[in-house]
Amino acid sequence: MGELDRRAERENEAAAYWLLYCYEKNDPDWIALAEEVEAGLSVRDQIILRLRRKYRHRRGPYGWTEPAAKEYAEEVARLTGQTAAEVGTRHRNTLISWWNRIVMYTVREAIRRKLL
Repeated sequence: MGELDRRAERENEAAAYWLLYCYEKNDPDWIALAEEVEAGLSVRDQIILRLRRKYRHRRGPYGWTEPAAKEYAEEVARLTGQTAAEVGTRHRNTLISWWNRIVMYTVREAIRRKLL
């Protein structure tokens, strides 16, 4: 792994941490950033962020993705009038991909604000 990869990994980890814990740590700069990022997300990504925060303490082979996949289907069903079965559950890799994109947006904004 090159230096750029290591730096990007550290930035992603820091941004993910602050997205999950900024309210508990009560950091006004990160809270403002998290709220701005969240406001700019699609409804789908807002749901993913909320569920990722809700299940942030889950560990194990499926960690946060297993309960989030089920709850995501239920919430989208409520929003669209479909059943959860019609919406279907998302594969854990899909949820992780969506989460990583949210983190990427956060890193970009954090760098612009000189938080990273």
